[in-house]
Amino acid sequence: MLSGKKPPEIYERFRDEYQISTDRGLLDMKLVWEFLSSEAWWSKGIPRHRVEQAIQNSICFGLYKGKKQIGFVRVLSDNSILAYVMDMFIVEEYRGQGLAEWLLQCMLEHPRIRRVKRIMLRTLHQRELFQKFGFEEFTEPQTVMSKIQDRRGYDPPEDPAKDGDHIGK
Repeated sequence: MLSGKKPPEIYERFRDEYQISTDRGLLDMKLVWEFLSSEAWWSKGIPRHRVEQAIQNSICFGLYKGKKQIGFVRVLSDNSILAYVMDMFIVEEYRGQGLAEWLLQCMLEHPRIRRVKRIMLRTLHQRELFQKFGFEEFTEPQTVMSKIQDRRGYDPPEDPAKDGDHIGK
């Protein structure tokens, strides 16, 4: 932690019997990992330790009905220029009730996120939901680039030299 910086405060919002909170202590890690590893198209097969590491390094929003977690979204951000929204989901039995919209609205109103210049995400589904909040397709997609560091999956060897030169293959 940088000197003089205090840990971020917990951000919470309530609506009827529902709660959104950034308190990581409330997260049902098993639910989040199981959804991401088995149901999410973007992270099939992700090991639990990778999900836990990602959560520790992100702003995470849990959506709860009472004490039961029913939704999740996480944001990676420098708190100034860029935020990247990832891993958003609502448990299937709670979909169609406007909860994803509320989760997205609360996330965008978070003090550390609302001051960021650009917020990005990838999606194959629910484009209309994100468009309601001003998200647009890139008008110049040729300006956006990415690199997949290792195409072998989530758990390549920690020391690539021990496994030969397979990075990027």
